[in-house]
Formats: sequence, C-alpha cells, structure tokens
Amino acid sequence: MRIGRFLGALVVLALVAAPAVGQVTPEDIAEAEAELAALRVETDQLAVQYEAAFARSAQLETQVAQLEAAIQESQINLSLTRQLVRERAVEMYIESSTSQLSLLFVEDLDGGFEVALGYLEELGSSDTVLLRDLEVVKAEYERQLAELETARTEQETVVADLARIGAQLSAQL
Repeated sequence: MRIGRFLGALVVLALVAAPAVGQVTPEDIAEAEAELAALRVETDQLAVQYEAAFARSAQLETQVAQLEAAIQESQINLSLTRQLVRERAVEMYIESSTSQLSLLFVEDLDGGFEVALGYLEELGSSDTVLLRDLEVVKAEYERQLAELETARTEQETVVADLARIGAQLSAQL
C-alpha cells in the first residue's frame, strides 16, 4: 500500500515537472548564463579585494612588530638619556655653580676673563647638547608611538574588511 502511494506521488510529480522542463526557453538559459557570468565577475572582484586586504594585513603585522621593537629600543635610549641628565644635574648640584662662577674672578688664570668665559660656555654647551639629545630621543619615541597607533587602527580596519569580504564570498558561493 505504501509503495502504491509512493508510485502515485511519483507519477503526479512527473506529470507536474515534465511540462516545466519543456517550458525552458533559450532566453531562460541565456538569462541564467548572464547571471552566472555576473556572479563570477563579482566573485573575482571580491577575491582580488580579499587578496589585497590580506597582503596589507601582513604588511601591517610586520610594521607593527618593527615599531614595537623600535619603541622598546627608544624606551631604553630615553631611559639612558634621562639617567645622564639626572647624573649631570647631580654633578652640577655637587659642584655648585658658584665654583664655576669663581673662575671669573681668578686673577692668575692664563688668558684671564676670556678663558674663564670660554670654559663656562663649553660646560653650558655640553649640557645643552645633553638636553637636546633628550628632546630628540623623546620626540622619536612619541613619533613611534603615534605611528604604532595609526598602524594598529589601520590593521583593525583591514581585518574588518577581510571579515566582510570573506562573508560576501561565502554568501555567493
């Protein structure tokens, strides 16, 4: 009995489906082929976008790693330079500026007043160079931090693009 019903349903299905197969026209086939071609073009474009985003993501990973290493080095340089500035400040405190000023009043100094001023200018210029070095190292460190932030932000955008493109490709396939 079940087999009879199954065969009956199969015959009804064949009678309903047979006219539908016969109704497919060459225009229907051409339309389906055009849709398929459009889907291929769109899929190819998405694949190209995905590959470009993937390559940019790899570049950004490398850039972030390099920046993180450079920042660590800059932190060390900044720390060392700050230590030098501290040491120089302690030296100046211990020596006290009055001992340097006393050079101006030493009468038996060869060259006199001009030599004493030259010595003081030299001390001042070495301190200025040290402070300038500190500023340069700090500026480089801050530039690297800003560049790292920019790279990480771009990396997040690229990863989001990869996810979006991947979802589009999956939906089309």
